[in-house]
Amino acid sequence: MATAGLWNLKFLLMSRLSEMGVRRKRIVLVTVTASIIGLFLALCLFTPSTTTDTHFISGGNGNLPNPDIDHLPTQNLTVYTCSRPSSSSTIIKHDLKQIKGIFRRYVPKNFDPKYKNYCWRSQLKLSALPHTVPDLRQLYESHQLVDHQVNKLIQKAGGAVDGINGDTLTCIPSVFMAGFPKSGSTYIYKLLSQHPSISPGKVKEPHFWTSFPFQNENNYNKLAVLTYLANFKHASNCSSTDSDCVTIDASQSLIWNTRYTISDCTLPRVFRELFPNAKFIINMREPTSRTYSDFHSFSLNDCSQFFKSVLLSEVFDLKMKSETGHFSSCLQSHSLHYCTQESINYPAKVFKDCGEVRLGSSVYVSHIKRWLAFFPRDQFLFLRLDDVINDLYGTMKEIWSFLGVRVLSQEEFAELKKKVIRKPKEYNSMKDSTRQLLDDFFRPFNEELAETLGDNKFMWK
Repeated sequence: MATAGLWNLKFLLMSRLSEMGVRRKRIVLVTVTASIIGLFLALCLFTPSTTTDTHFISGGNGNLPNPDIDHLPTQNLTVYTCSRPSSSSTIIKHDLKQIKGIFRRYVPKNFDPKYKNYCWRSQLKLSALPHTVPDLRQLYESHQLVDHQVNKLIQKAGGAVDGINGDTLTCIPSVFMAGFPKSGSTYIYKLLSQHPSISPGKVKEPHFWTSFPFQNENNYNKLAVLTYLANFKHASNCSSTDSDCVTIDASQSLIWNTRYTISDCTLPRVFRELFPNAKFIINMREPTSRTYSDFHSFSLNDCSQFFKSVLLSEVFDLKMKSETGHFSSCLQSHSLHYCTQESINYPAKVFKDCGEVRLGSSVYVSHIKRWLAFFPRDQFLFLRLDDVINDLYGTMKEIWSFLGVRVLSQEEFAELKKKVIRKPKEYNSMKDSTRQLLDDFFRPFNEELAETLGDNKFMWK
């Protein structure tokens, strides 16, 4: 309406120009037009955008304007301000409505309460799907999976129509092991998978929620959902004989990767809508050591043998000096989450062909606070790799209790552990000066994390 009023003003003034000379008409007309354009731009710039996601959530006094989350319990929730993504986020983004619309085609709103997993009866034939979620993504991106093949697979799985009603027990995880890379998740996951009431998925980390851009409800996205369900078909078999059976999606990217999301709160909000009673195991490691280990995992493939054997610690040192400097400069004008994602998606360009450094993945508090804004603290179990190493059985007892499965005796666990081999990776030591640089950099974030979780052990002193 304001815009229409401006144009009416222009036509009113133009009608007054009829008695003026030609030159004066032109001058006045140009002036009026420029003023109108200026006012229009001002309205666009200063009128709040309907797509900006800036609600607040707090422990009891939160303002929750978004109807999708108005039903959230506010006790024990962390204060957090949701924001737009950083400039490094991928152009193809997905939001709450799009994800829910596609996922609900095959997954109901309500699950059978007698199972620990999220289970329901469907008509789907998920064993007919030959691919895993990562395989599917690779095939699609390399154009090896064309539309008619996608449609054929959907029909073969019984997903050509809504697949909710049927006789087949279908289950997906109610537990998400969503910690940080190089923090012992693979070892813990393998140990958990040996428990008689825990059923592993086909692949440990399908990365479904963070690797598929739910841009629209096309057949590829339908097939992606079906393939994700198929990853946990063993959970359905396990639940059919043991209602206490638990299966786990151990995609580590869930908690820290917001590359495809339209807001940093998109995924936690989606999970609160779809899986309000979900449990989360968050594994962490002393951040300086985690960052160095993460760098080495990339450098194995990226760096030349010369760098690997002689200069890898020097390369890491140069990268860290550059990355910590950029991160600190970013914080002067942007939010912590923005700078964290910039660091993850656009790591240091120093020796760019020799290993990535995802510094932002070690700023744990930036990621954890987003999820604590949507889920109560008691739905999370926060683990440190230090405790896994120093008291493995005690840590496993804590996890089993958290999952609600039977706690194995030490004798049972000793037999179980024999089936899982842990192979710690060895590499050259980090320079003392680099460790000091990173320890100083991470200290304030560790202190904030310890305060958020109410446990000083997460300061790693």
